Parts: sequence; C-alpha cells; structure tokens
Amino acid sequence: MTTQIYVAILTVILFFGCQSKRQIDQEKKTEKDSIKIADSVKTVNVTVDTLKTAYELNDSDCIRGQAEPVIKKAIYPNSSFKLNSDNHTGTETIELKNGDRLVINNWGCEYYVLTFRFETLRFSADTTDIMYWLDKAVVLMTEIEGGLDAPLDTSGGTLATKNYLKNNKDYDLGEEIVYDDGFIRDFVTFDRIQKVDNKRYAIEISYATGPL
Repeated sequence: MTTQIYVAILTVILFFGCQSKRQIDQEKKTEKDSIKIADSVKTVNVTVDTLKTAYELNDSDCIRGQAEPVIKKAIYPNSSFKLNSDNHTGTETIELKNGDRLVINNWGCEYYVLTFRFETLRFSADTTDIMYWLDKAVVLMTEIEGGLDAPLDTSGGTLATKNYLKNNKDYDLGEEIVYDDGFIRDFVTFDRIQKVDNKRYAIEISYATGPL
C-alpha cells in the first residue's frame, strides 16, 4: 500500500515538473519572438526615414532659380563664377584695381539675395565704426554697379543707403533698409565688418528681393 502511494506522489511530481518546463520554454520562445518582431519593426522604420530624408534633400522647394553670373564680362573680364556644391547657389569673384577683391555670394530660396564682400586696402577704421564702413560700402558699390547685370535694383538700394546715412546717426548690423515696400519687397542689409590683416578689411552688404 505504501509503495503505491509513493508511486502516485512521484507521478504527480513528474507531471507538474514537465508542465512547468514546457511553460518556461514557451515563455522563452515568446520572448525571443517578441524581440525579433521588435527588431524587424525598427529596421522598417529606419528604412522609411532614410528614404524620406533622401527625398527631402533632393526635392528642392526653392522658388528662385539656379544662380547665374551677375557681372558683365565686358567690363570685368577677369571675373569667375561657379555653382556651389548644392547646385543652386553660386559664388562670383573679381580682382579689382588697387589690390581690392570682390566676392559675390548669389543665394536665397524664398528670397533672391546678392551678398557683396569687398576686401579692401583703401580704407581703415575701427570695426566698431559702423557708419564709417556703411559709407565706404556705398562708395564701393557705386564704383562697381556699372558692371552689374542683376535681376534686382542694386542702384536703388545703394541710393537708399546713401539717404539713410544722411538722415541717421546709428545703424545696427543686419537692419533692413527698405527701398521698395510693394508686394515684393526690396531691401539692403549691412552685414559684417572684418579686419582681415593689418592692412586689409572686409565688409559685406546684401541686396535682397522677396518673398518671391
């Protein structure tokens, strides 16, 4: 009788032991499958994001067209123009008289912008004297405007800047000087004054029209 009881108890223990092992194995399998599924979903999401990024980089929403030269070769035959790596903006360089140099950055998306960077040996003053350098920007722009063929009114902007100098005592870098406040605005900003070396200074002035 005692032997039968022991056999019954042992049978019950083995039964529940097998069930527990089966349940643990099933849980491990389920856990492994969940991780695999999660990894698959993650991979799909990354792929979609990569395709989206590539599309956004190649699909330009810019209104203005590809940059083109704005310098008249007949007047400045030594000028050179190149498209930048984005295949949209451009840079034009001219070696001027007296060792001066002009770099024109042709850029913008919703706006058409020309930034003129003059590197000059002809003028000298503290870089904090904004009104002095704004006046010199007017002088330099007036000298080269005859050689420009740009789709915006640079001469109107230069005249507006000259009038600003007559009527104002201060100017904040980047402040807009608006000379056409119509449906499409035209304005000038004086952007930068830089001491390049002991004799050379650089100033940057931008002419813009937009939004287009």
